[in-house]
Amino acid sequence: MDKDSDSTVTSLDENTENFCNNQTRDILAEGILNIFKPVVEKLDERIQATRQSQIELKAQLDVLSMQLRDIERAQHNIPEFSDKVKELINVKHKVTVIANILTTSQERLNGLHPIKAIQYFLTMETPHIDHLTAQDFEHVYEPAEDSFLLLDALESDLDFIEHKLQPTVCLEIGPGSGVIITALSKRLTCNTLCLACDINPYACRVTKRTAVRNTTRVDCIRGNLADALNTQKIDLLIFNPPYVVTSDEELKQINKFGDCTEDNLVYSWAGGQHGRRIIDVLIEKLPNILSAQGVFYLLLLRENKPKEIMEKLMHMGFKSETLIERRIPGEYLYVLKIKH
Repeated sequence: MDKDSDSTVTSLDENTENFCNNQTRDILAEGILNIFKPVVEKLDERIQATRQSQIELKAQLDVLSMQLRDIERAQHNIPEFSDKVKELINVKHKVTVIANILTTSQERLNGLHPIKAIQYFLTMETPHIDHLTAQDFEHVYEPAEDSFLLLDALESDLDFIEHKLQPTVCLEIGPGSGVIITALSKRLTCNTLCLACDINPYACRVTKRTAVRNTTRVDCIRGNLADALNTQKIDLLIFNPPYVVTSDEELKQINKFGDCTEDNLVYSWAGGQHGRRIIDVLIEKLPNILSAQGVFYLLLLRENKPKEIMEKLMHMGFKSETLIERRIPGEYLYVLKIKH
């Protein structure tokens, strides 16, 4: 048994030594390595390329991440930006509206006759009367539709009054509360003397107060029609007469220079037969009142027979025309423009 065992061991060692020193094995191993070497080299190249791609991809991801953060910050600022945009849009709308209005106004002005374009801007300011009380209107005629019709008539003829007539002296007979002469005084230049003449002492005082309230000047005279003034000195005459048709007996009962409130108020509207008793008296005196270029604005009621008055004026050498007319509750009124 011992001999066999030793013999076996010796044989294995010899075989191992023979294998390690085996040239065939070395040639075989070298051949195998040569076969796999290109594959390994390509694999190494791919690994390096993959690593390079990973590096580039990481850089791109970093850039993308920064862009995403910028977008996120921008999104947080959108409400403020949106508000600014809305404000700009609102301003644009307002500018557009104003531009349209200006364009429309310009087109209208371009379509007007030059004289009418000037008249478009000629207006008279209606005087304030908030200083007057109900007690004041127990003494003087309160402004009504006829007063404002006369005011409208003067306003419609402002271009003529200011640029052609250019009055030096204006007179309103029977001013009442002073609305008409105050409006005219406020509109005309300081070179024009505005007078008011009334038989009612209360009317003179109230007219003065109305002028002061509206920061203008009107000189008041207590008297009958224009008797207190020099002849042929009035360039612009205004009269809203007592035109209501009443009996002559009613007029005879009025004390012209009395301070009785009731009498003064009656005298402000009672016109006698055809409402023309005072009107006819003034027309007869007209040649001695108006200056050579003077103009007379007279308010009339239909019952005063305006056409008949115009014929009478024509025979006296005056020209007359209906400047404005209007129907008001219970009355139909006219304003005549009378001149040489």
